[in-house]
Amino acid sequence: MTILNRVKIIFENSNFMVVDKPAGLVVHSDGRTQEESLIDCLGKLFNESGGEAAAQEQKNIGRPHTLDSERYIERWGIVNRLDRDTAGLILVAKNQNTFDALQKLFQEQMITKKYEALVWGNLEMEDRDEIIVDKKITRHKSDPRIWTCDLTPEEGGRQTGLAALTIVKKINYLEYKNQTLLSLEPKTGRTHQLRLHCRFLGHPIVGDDKYGLNGKINEHSARQILGVLTAKNIEQDNKEKLKLVAKSLRFDLDGKEYFFESGSFDFGN
Repeated sequence: MTILNRVKIIFENSNFMVVDKPAGLVVHSDGRTQEESLIDCLGKLFNESGGEAAAQEQKNIGRPHTLDSERYIERWGIVNRLDRDTAGLILVAKNQNTFDALQKLFQEQMITKKYEALVWGNLEMEDRDEIIVDKKITRHKSDPRIWTCDLTPEEGGRQTGLAALTIVKKINYLEYKNQTLLSLEPKTGRTHQLRLHCRFLGHPIVGDDKYGLNGKINEHSARQILGVLTAKNIEQDNKEKLKLVAKSLRFDLDGKEYFFESGSFDFGN
């Protein structure tokens, strides 16, 4: 089943659904443009299946969400948000009790989220099965639209920050691309956490326009990615979209175990 031929519903029952969002689709519109959003898709779906009353009921599930612009918008039951350019799985609760239960699972880190990302260069594991990145994240001092990780105050970082932890595993190195496919398991849900932690490791995500080889953060500091900052890679990165996908979700709800995996995106080829 599809919504407006863009978003796949990969699971649905009476309490929640799981949708597979494509890259490039914003979850909530900022109100400044007329572009389609995920909540537009949900509105059309619920209007078609249950009429205006059903759509209005769905619209009010979950407390209003605050955008970066400080504008309040209805949540439409969306439990976990993804950036515009991040593809993958999003949970949508269909009643308030389920929304509260799923949100609590996220807050208590009882939902296992795994992402896959293509990063530049060959990430050396040095016989380790995993790398734990435990680095705080802060907004940049001179540009609040950009977040920083492990930058000194002179480079734009702040003295204090938000705790952020990511478990990084290497899937394989694609030598012909000079890119590594990683599995990323965030234990916290900070804004741009995975993109910043990959950059901290010296291997930014391919196609990342904020924190990658051509990203805005490079105006402030390039010290963390000098190892893969080559003219050839920069030229190729300009042609790429962000290679980050919310790959899987696993959790227990009402005594039943659920596991979902995005099947539309494969960066390993």
